[in-house]
Amino acid sequence: MRLSDLTNKQKPVDEAAYEGNIGMMEMFKFYKVATPKEKKYMQELLSSKNFKTAWEFLKRITGVDLKEVKIDNDNGMGAVPNNAEVDYHGLRVLMRPTMFLSLATDMPENPEDIESVKGIAAKMRQGVGIGAPWLDIIIPKEWEDGDFKQPAKVRNHEGRHRMNAIIAEEGNAPVEVHIFCPGFRRRHLTPEIIKHLNGGAMKEKSTQFIHGPLFTM
Repeated sequence: MRLSDLTNKQKPVDEAAYEGNIGMMEMFKFYKVATPKEKKYMQELLSSKNFKTAWEFLKRITGVDLKEVKIDNDNGMGAVPNNAEVDYHGLRVLMRPTMFLSLATDMPENPEDIESVKGIAAKMRQGVGIGAPWLDIIIPKEWEDGDFKQPAKVRNHEGRHRMNAIIAEEGNAPVEVHIFCPGFRRRHLTPEIIKHLNGGAMKEKSTQFIHGPLFTM
């Protein structure tokens, strides 16, 4: 079995729970988190009155039909001390699991990693919480002076197994992620710095630039 076999698992659609109606709040959430391509596809579905497919697509993107991922930054699986003090040390954001995985180094598809993902997923189904996955991102010193020519770079991470388990169990709706920037506390991260950080960053241990938006807040 490969990781892709776990993360591509399809969930059954519970039509009775929503009676086929697309609500205003659900659609608002969709347009807040969807990519331009996803928004265009949604508009095509609505224009063709393909409401059933539109609702299924909305649920897949937003995760409204799924159990909310239980975040426990004190005692959850993988929690570290900085998780509990993220509002002092860094940024608390919402990020799609696939975006997190694109920023971190690629996870090897070996039996040990696959079993770890399956084990985390099983505990999540039992209601066990997880510590928010986190990224350690280096912000260039020049950013403090308003010079944003150099890109931010992902230096470290924790949470690839948790993110793969979330995809397998809950889909790709945004989940809580913590961003820590060495040398910066939350009070140092100005709106301008956050804006450019959200615009993209270099993938961990790679020359690839991952374009944003990386997250919402």
